[in-house]
Amino acid sequence: MIGFVAGFGRCGTSLACAMLAAGGLPVAGVAPVFEDHRFSPRRTDPAWLLAQTGRVIKWVCPLTTW
Repeated sequence: MIGFVAGFGRCGTSLACAMLAAGGLPVAGVAPVFEDHRFSPRRTDPAWLLAQTGRVIKWVCPLTTW
């Protein structure tokens, strides 16, 4: 199972990941931003994603521009 903390930019996803990490859950990425360049809503390395089983992943959704 993989957990996701998802949201738009500047909405508290880093804070949510920090609280989960402080509670003992493994979170992908490095504090304080908990972001990894191998994961994004537009492109993801499938091997990396599979290796994150048991972790929480931060997913920042880009705003759509018209």
